[in-house]
Amino acid sequence: MSENIIEEYSGEVKVINAGAKGKMIDLSEVPIAECYDCSGLEPKQVLFNIVKPNPLMINLPNNIAKFSIEATKKFYCDNLVFEKDNYLFIKKNNIEVKISNFYIKPVRIEKIFYIEGMEKEKNIVCKIICDDIDDNFIGFTIEEYKRAFNIIIKKYPELYLTKDSYSNDIERYLSEKYIESKQYLEYVNVVCFSGWTNLLDPRAVYANSNIVGCTCNKELSLLDNDDKFIIFNNGLKILNVSYDLEKSLVPFLYAHTGFMAKLFEDAGHPIRFGLFIKGKSGSYKTTLAKVLFNVFQTNQRKKVINFESTKAGVEMALKEAKDDILIMDDINFSLKGTQKKANELFELAIRAIGDSNTKAKVSSDQKSLAQNLVRCGLVLTGEDEPENSLSSALRYLTLNVDNTSYLSDILFYFSDNEDVMKKYFTSFIFFLTEKYDEIVFYIKNNFRELYKRYGKTSSYDRLNFSVISLMLVADVIKKYAKWSNIEDLSVFDQSLNLTEDVLKENVRRKSNESKCLELEELVLIALNQTLDIQANCRLAKDIKEYEKDVNSYIAFKKNDEIWLRHEDLYEVVCKYWDKQGKAYTATQDKTHKRLYEVGVIKCYDDIDKNGYLMKSSSINGRRIRMIVIKNEKLNTIN
Repeated sequence: MSENIIEEYSGEVKVINAGAKGKMIDLSEVPIAECYDCSGLEPKQVLFNIVKPNPLMINLPNNIAKFSIEATKKFYCDNLVFEKDNYLFIKKNNIEVKISNFYIKPVRIEKIFYIEGMEKEKNIVCKIICDDIDDNFIGFTIEEYKRAFNIIIKKYPELYLTKDSYSNDIERYLSEKYIESKQYLEYVNVVCFSGWTNLLDPRAVYANSNIVGCTCNKELSLLDNDDKFIIFNNGLKILNVSYDLEKSLVPFLYAHTGFMAKLFEDAGHPIRFGLFIKGKSGSYKTTLAKVLFNVFQTNQRKKVINFESTKAGVEMALKEAKDDILIMDDINFSLKGTQKKANELFELAIRAIGDSNTKAKVSSDQKSLAQNLVRCGLVLTGEDEPENSLSSALRYLTLNVDNTSYLSDILFYFSDNEDVMKKYFTSFIFFLTEKYDEIVFYIKNNFRELYKRYGKTSSYDRLNFSVISLMLVADVIKKYAKWSNIEDLSVFDQSLNLTEDVLKENVRRKSNESKCLELEELVLIALNQTLDIQANCRLAKDIKEYEKDVNSYIAFKKNDEIWLRHEDLYEVVCKYWDKQGKAYTATQDKTHKRLYEVGVIKCYDDIDKNGYLMKSSSINGRRIRMIVIKNEKLNTIN
């Protein structure tokens, strides 16, 4: 017996293809008002206007050549499943047989979103109608719905469905229930992420687990009747954590950027920089990070990630940190064996922030590219910065701290009383929600004006945009203070009045540091400061002198070139920068590749075959693979 297909038809219901293998029923028992014209139907189909149920379309058996109501009193039809007294029955041979002690009623359709704007699946939420269960709701995916009864009886031991019931009859019943319910079903969106969205409300709201329709693991504080004035003042006391305003103000301002990322994006000026808190062990950098950033994360394993994570793990963490701050803690670029991985993860994270997405990947169909959009802040902590490219270095500000930077008693107060900053930022989000459009307009109209003032702070626009963004954040915090009923802003102003100077100085320092961060410059500076200067870095005038005492020299001159063993080059560079208190973390392969790309070294034309090394003339009967530095490039470094 093929399944009946039910659909709405001119406000009524029609049944298509009743089939030819069902039970015989007597038409004389069915009130028939009239027989419709069958000329528009498929052969052997008749449409009746029947009182119960309404229009019924029948596929006649093949052995019926001519059909009339009077001549044909019986035809083939399915068993009829129906509800009665909170039970489910089936009619067999005109006998009502109870087959379950419950039935279901679809009440709403849930559209599930794991990413903003991308619906992944739908759930049908049903109410279980039963004498033994009160107000129980259960959800099914579209694929599960036809198996709803089997799923329910496995979950609820007090419910049953008789084994002699026919699956086709139950499936038809469920289909009919779904079609019947369409007219009253509620359609709702369910988001599985946190952050700003218009899926739960026409206006932008910050999705969190306290909002109906959000299933994420971030939970804002319940403020109830808490005084906005007290909440703001208590949160602002975090600025007292250091005598050095830069050490408290810069992370404080940056902590607001995650919650404001969507507003800056809507204004056309997305925030695309991170914050690196650099300091030795014992400087409280991690404690500070946990106090100020990612304060609503209820899953402690996800509050902070470390550099033992995989690339996929970092990409997932960046996505889940939507409209918040991700903490990547305790990066170590000098630990042997982990340098390469640390650099790769650092580059992945900081470039994702700077580009607002992770690297595109080929989808499963091999035809399209999929990207994880990134809209969050990024705070990294570690003892040393990586020796990365200038492009990467400009994607984050650096805050240098030591064991005297923070007052431990104040810092531990906030660490022990996490709810202080949770309430502060919860109230801040409520403020942003209420003033959303106004703040977007303010950012959009003031960004260009601020660029006129701060566009020359650094020679790099990326750093200048950092200053401008944080200055705008400071302005918005001041609006937040007024919204919080802070009438006397003098104490607040004393701090923020210095914001400009603090940020400009930080960016100038970063800009100056960045001028010598290009990898090739680090190599050339190290060689320039060591070759023929340090006793263990002697340079032979030619290959013959080098050949006489190989162990006394690390390199020799040949025409306008300097030939070195590649392992000696790497050792010289690492030792030099280590003495300067700055770890050189680029790998040998990355070093060679970069030197080749910028024309510092000489290579064979068939680079893919020979790599970045060249064979010397015979030295003591052997040709040695060496790296060849162009002397002209070395002379450009003072």
